[in-house]
Amino acid sequence: FIGGGEVTAQGFATLDSKLRWFQATAKNVPIDRWIFGFLPADKREDSMLTWGDCNPTGTINADVHFMENHGQPARRRVMVDPSNVIFNLDPGFATIEIPCGYFELIDDSIQVHDMRLEFNDMNANVGSMTANGSVNFGATNKNASDSIALDARFLFADPVFFKVLPNTLQKRLE
Repeated sequence: FIGGGEVTAQGFATLDSKLRWFQATAKNVPIDRWIFGFLPADKREDSMLTWGDCNPTGTINADVHFMENHGQPARRRVMVDPSNVIFNLDPGFATIEIPCGYFELIDDSIQVHDMRLEFNDMNANVGSMTANGSVNFGATNKNASDSIALDARFLFADPVFFKVLPNTLQKRLE
């Protein structure tokens, strides 16, 4: 149990230097800074800055599968359901809630399924965004038609909402 949530795990591991077959499930696990341990070391500092600006709260559900059987290619699948997460951009004023949807990392692709974000300012809904689609990000991907479709509707966009964007993208928008 982790902070009221439940995590189960199974066999082997090692990962980068092979061996694999691993399976884990997380249910209602509170999000916290432990999540940075899953990021590449060169991405952690920027991610921690964004985390501090966004103040996420809530829980996630996740399923993790890594497999490599003798004579078969490695398979990776990570499914994350963040539908209980709230980003407190300006506590008490500006929040982003994720009421539904999930995403999957399958081998070298990310797939977004019915992800919805609700933007609230002063306790009133000021906009929403939905996302669906998939993009391959592997070294061999040459398919320019891969996309994640976004449908956004806003009454207005307070600059505080840009805090959820990666720092490099925030700088481009300034």
